[in-house]
Amino acid sequence: MSRRGPWALAIQPWMVAAVLGSVNSAAWAAPTTRDFDKAESSPTQPRAVSDDAWPDVARVLREAAMRQPDVVAAQAEARGAEARRIGADKALLPTLGVSAGASVLRGQIFGAFAGGAAGVQPGGLGGLPLSQDQVWPNVGVTLNQPIFDGGKAWALGDAARHQQEAAVLRAERGRRHAVYSAWRTWLDLLDQEAGQLALDARRASARERVARSRLERTVGSGSELAVLQAEADLQRQEDERRHEADALILLRQEISRRYGGELLSGRPGSLRVRWPEGLLEPSEGGLLDSQAARADREAAEAVARSRGGARWPQAAAFVTATAAGRDLGLTTVLGGASVTWQPVDLGRQDAAEAEARAVAEQARAREADVALETLRELQQASLRRKQAAARTGHARLALQLAWRAREEAEARRNSGASDTLESLVREEAVVTAQVAVERAERDQIRADLALAEAVGLPPEELLVSAVKPEKTP
Repeated sequence: MSRRGPWALAIQPWMVAAVLGSVNSAAWAAPTTRDFDKAESSPTQPRAVSDDAWPDVARVLREAAMRQPDVVAAQAEARGAEARRIGADKALLPTLGVSAGASVLRGQIFGAFAGGAAGVQPGGLGGLPLSQDQVWPNVGVTLNQPIFDGGKAWALGDAARHQQEAAVLRAERGRRHAVYSAWRTWLDLLDQEAGQLALDARRASARERVARSRLERTVGSGSELAVLQAEADLQRQEDERRHEADALILLRQEISRRYGGELLSGRPGSLRVRWPEGLLEPSEGGLLDSQAARADREAAEAVARSRGGARWPQAAAFVTATAAGRDLGLTTVLGGASVTWQPVDLGRQDAAEAEARAVAEQARAREADVALETLRELQQASLRRKQAAARTGHARLALQLAWRAREEAEARRNSGASDTLESLVREEAVVTAQVAVERAERDQIRADLALAEAVGLPPEELLVSAVKPEKTP
């Protein structure tokens, strides 16, 4: 067992390979592209049009995500950690101090001691009478060089480097998450827009039912209860449509505030995901959460080592040069070494070391927990991707059945065997099935984005492009 004890758990390449290998081979077939190429010919897939004024949603969202406050704060924290690391690396370098001052000497006091001094003539100093006050400037320069600190500075330097590494990893993790979240928010907008179409179709069918029930009541073949039920259903559809419209307005406002209003200048377009060439495998630093937890653990262990170094004596060498006197003619040079040691501190050092060891133990536990959580996210993302592909296939099959039922209803209406209400009901079913297919395809895109984020794929390497909507006639 490693020296890290029972918490010695980290993400290993074979763990990720086992998770990714558990995915159905059909879900990983053709890694350079997914089934969106097949969906381009589907009536529910937005058709790309030539419109230079329409913004590239994928690019704009990716750039706007970099301006989010949490991303900016994480990057600032990383810069602060870098500055702390630079300061810790210079802890053992020499320091140079400069001091300057002035002293006022009373003439009567100075004369009592200067009368017999060498070079001092009775009655004065430098031509000045001793009865006057003398102002003596002084200038000093001190050079201090730490020699030994029990390894405390080196340990703190290691801790600062690991803390910087963790801050940089978290900043990159936050940046990637912001981009993926922006893409998911755009997919939510598309779901809301598509939901409006389904509600409009259901509302049209509800209005036709109300009109028909009233007509049947007038001719005597219907009842007042049937009219009330149809009107209640229409009111429910109207309320639901109004609530969904309010939710859509709020979502569009949020997108406008976060990512810019230019995205909402026209009809929203969808997104397409293409996998990069080769199998999707995490790189050495791809699993950023696990890497950051490892850096936190190493930083905590380095801090614990620095607490132990505080028990040793601290040694330093120094050289001090001073110049004093009216013409700074009195100079002194002093050199030596100093040793500082505190053998008795009434248990404060023991408490500091115990606290540092406890923090290091917590960091090791968090590293193991993050490793397990990362594997769990990989498994869930892989499973959701396979399930989304199955739901998309089922939704497309239901759409084909709805088309066939609508064609049969149109044929019966043309032959006089049915009325307009049946055609409206079949049309409602077709619209609902089309919306279901679009949502299933967007769920599949969400699953792709979740899996790419789980394996640590940078957004720039995942080929996400925008599909322009059809022009409004």
